[in-house]
Amino acid sequence: MIRYASFVGCLIVAAALANADQSTQTTAVSYSRHIAPILRQNCLACHRDGQAEGGLSLEGAVGIGQGGDSGELIDLKQPSESLLLDRITNTDEIMPPDDNSVGAKRLSAEEVDLIRHWIEAGAKVDEKGADAMDWEPIAESIRTSLALAASPDAQFIAVGRANRVELIDQHSGMITGTLADQSLSPAGVADVDFIGAIVISPLGEHIATGGYKSVRIWRREKREMTPLDPSMPIAGQVVCAPDQQQVAFIDPVGDVQIWSRSNRQTVKVISPVQPAKLIDWSVQHEIAVIDHTKTLRFFQADDAAEIGSISLSGNVAMLERSVDGSSTVVVHTDGTLRLLRQKQPLKKSSAAAIKDATTAIYLNPTTLFVGTQAGTVHQIDLEADQVTQTFAVESLVTTLTVNDPYLFAGTDKGTVITLNLRDGTQVSVAKDDWQDRLYAQRLGRSLTQTEGHAKRLEGQTPTLQANLDREKKSLDEVTKAFSEAEEKLKQEVQKRIEVDQQLSAVSSEKKATEQFLTTSQADVEAYKRSIAGLDMQLASDTKALAPLKATADQANQAVSAAEAQVALAMKQLEQAKQQAAQAMQSLEKAKLNLKSKQQQQQEATTKLAALEKQRDESTKRAAEQKQKIVQLEKSLQERDKAVAGNKENLANRKQALESVKEAHQLAADRIPQHQRQVLVRSLQIEQLKRQIEALQTSGQSGHPVTSIALLDSNRMSVLDAEGTLRDYDILSGQPTGPALKLRHDMSTNVAGKPAIVSSSNDSIWVTANASLLSIDHPAAWRLHKMIGGLRSDVIPDRVTALAFSPDGESLAIGSGVPSRSGMVAIADVDTGSMMRRLPDVHSDAVLALAYSPAGDILASGSADKSIRLIDYRQSNIIKSLDGHTHHVLSLDWRQDGQTLASGGADKNIKLWDVQSGQQQRSIGVLSDEVSAVRFVGADQAKLASVTLDGQLRVHQTSNGTQIKAAGSGELTYTMDVSADGETILTCGQSGTLRRWNTEDLSPRN
Repeated sequence: MIRYASFVGCLIVAAALANADQSTQTTAVSYSRHIAPILRQNCLACHRDGQAEGGLSLEGAVGIGQGGDSGELIDLKQPSESLLLDRITNTDEIMPPDDNSVGAKRLSAEEVDLIRHWIEAGAKVDEKGADAMDWEPIAESIRTSLALAASPDAQFIAVGRANRVELIDQHSGMITGTLADQSLSPAGVADVDFIGAIVISPLGEHIATGGYKSVRIWRREKREMTPLDPSMPIAGQVVCAPDQQQVAFIDPVGDVQIWSRSNRQTVKVISPVQPAKLIDWSVQHEIAVIDHTKTLRFFQADDAAEIGSISLSGNVAMLERSVDGSSTVVVHTDGTLRLLRQKQPLKKSSAAAIKDATTAIYLNPTTLFVGTQAGTVHQIDLEADQVTQTFAVESLVTTLTVNDPYLFAGTDKGTVITLNLRDGTQVSVAKDDWQDRLYAQRLGRSLTQTEGHAKRLEGQTPTLQANLDREKKSLDEVTKAFSEAEEKLKQEVQKRIEVDQQLSAVSSEKKATEQFLTTSQADVEAYKRSIAGLDMQLASDTKALAPLKATADQANQAVSAAEAQVALAMKQLEQAKQQAAQAMQSLEKAKLNLKSKQQQQQEATTKLAALEKQRDESTKRAAEQKQKIVQLEKSLQERDKAVAGNKENLANRKQALESVKEAHQLAADRIPQHQRQVLVRSLQIEQLKRQIEALQTSGQSGHPVTSIALLDSNRMSVLDAEGTLRDYDILSGQPTGPALKLRHDMSTNVAGKPAIVSSSNDSIWVTANASLLSIDHPAAWRLHKMIGGLRSDVIPDRVTALAFSPDGESLAIGSGVPSRSGMVAIADVDTGSMMRRLPDVHSDAVLALAYSPAGDILASGSADKSIRLIDYRQSNIIKSLDGHTHHVLSLDWRQDGQTLASGGADKNIKLWDVQSGQQQRSIGVLSDEVSAVRFVGADQAKLASVTLDGQLRVHQTSNGTQIKAAGSGELTYTMDVSADGETILTCGQSGTLRRWNTEDLSPRN
């Protein structure tokens, strides 16, 4: 598929091949002229510096010499074995591959032969910059059009055809001019390369065209006025001969000078008996003169001989004759008419009945039109002596011109009413100034946009108030939630304090218990040691008691034995009793000691038991305290977590509260801001209405029309009493170009009112302020400024998009190196200087630009598939609109400035809400790439589109449905809509401009 963005490259390659057919026969193949265009078109997108797939760059001598990952590209010893030749001819691994995504094409046999010859000749790389390129002339037979633009006055279309730009009359389709840079050859071209973009300024004063690395701004020049200097001064009326070869005028002495237009000198002088006052030259060989004595005299034009006269009564306002000279009418200042037939008085009651005549003209000798002060034009059949038609023009008629089937009536309000003689209908009213009309259109667009904005603002007021109410409710809710969270946090903190206190108390108790257990352990050990000592003593005493008992027992036995032997052993008895007493005493003492020890043991055992019981209870209590501490610590952690959670919740609530407070404040602030915006828009609307009303008032209070001249079947020139010359389209009544001010001094009236003397295809003669002027028409377009150029780096590559700002003072330029960068620049139209330059606003070439109706946003569409909304004054990207899957080829704004339409190479149209940056609707998939889109209709509720295959469509924007369609049957690259919205214009491969009726898409002749 041929891509719009790469079409020019294809043509350049084709040109290189055409040139090569001749050059290879006589000279070596040139890299810069023959090879580089082929590589640039089909290879550099993937094999260039910075993006060298397979390690291969074909951008210049270094990359070609180094080769890539697969080795050297060129084998000079065996050229036919070169890897480059293999890759472009090997069908198994053909390069570029057929399924590539960059639009590259498999090389043709001719292209392969060129590369083969180049390698065989040594593969020399003669790199040249654009300025050093040998630019071959583009054949005149190539008329492919990539760009066109309709003028804002709906009068002409600028069409780029190859590297030429032709200006075409919108109504007739005829070429009326060209834009040609005199410094270029061959003559008549506007660039060395194809014209990629054309735009016309909103007030129709400039045309901008984009070519290779350059933009040319063309300005409509003022019409040239050449003073004609007759040998005698002009002191009165000036008239022209029917054959347009001579003019006659009244000189200061009252003679009539006959002056040759060709040799610019007086050829005859007519000297009436009395000074001339009025003259008429309707008949080629006769000049009629009314002198100061109110005598109508007839003179032969060739010898100035008087051939008849007739006396008139009353002051004369004008003199008019039929073309054959048989009929004459005199309009008197009192509004009455005097008729002559064959230079003899003619009485007609139909003419006599008119008492307020201001002007008259003959259609033929028997049909007379008379304009009146009452604002009517009467058609009189002199043969039947009756008024056959009366046309109402509603204003005093100052002049009449007739050219069957139209009658043109000039009025004292500065208007020209065109009437159809066949049915008596009004064809058009020409009244506006060209600049005023365009300015009024601009004001009207601004008013529509501002009213729409104001309406949207008014519609937003309830929404803003409701939003404020919601924010207030939300603020109350969030404030309440914040207070609740704050109270809950306080409660959780208090709970934590209580748990912490409990933990501290239990910890203290546990510490005391553990201290008691530690200190009582020593007492236990002491008691145990004491009891053990007592046990040992008791055992020892018990052991010692046994011998004493045995001794006592023996003593008692001895006592018994001694008692039996009392006599025998009294002494022994006494001794034994003493010993027994002693033994008993020792025994009793030992028993008492044992009992004391047993009592001490019992007390120690009791104390030990009590202490061990107390220790057991303390150990149990310590375990319980430990468990309680664990529980309290867990509870404390939970409290800490709860406190942290509540702190976080409180922080979130606080943040939410601050956010809601800010939102509430913003909502509250928006109300007065919104009210100020509404007030500002209301004031703007009032100001715009006053400006429009002032323009309408100035148009309604124009100066009286003095002359009407037909330039051709479509146009007329109108001159008013102030000396302002305007051109109008006959059928529409619209001005066709800027007005020309002759600066006529109405206060002097030296030579009567300004008048058109004669008109031809190339010039018009007028008289004003006693001067005779030749004025060229139409005004020529001349080169005003050139931005960039072959030797300049201001614009990196081809200019593929242009857009004038709504005020016409700045020009947006779109360009970029394909697959590398997309540049947008803003230039001053008057000086041509760069005001802003955004070199990398896109990653691929910029293919579409469009200013918003308000002029505050510039939209750019690129081959990188994206759309940028740019605040160009601050050099900031406001939004990126992404949704296309291929090149964005066209952009257009709806007049309300809220909706942007885009057309892409992905065969889709997308409608975007600019405020939100969201896609409103997608229309597609269409039959081919969408070359252009334009909003149409008074309410712009419809969208026209043209696809590459030539299909023209109109879509309903509300639902995306296709309303109507038509087709041209050829590749179509560009489209525009006429300023009046009635015509859609398309052009493409053949360069044929096609005009379609917007209403039904039927072709226009």
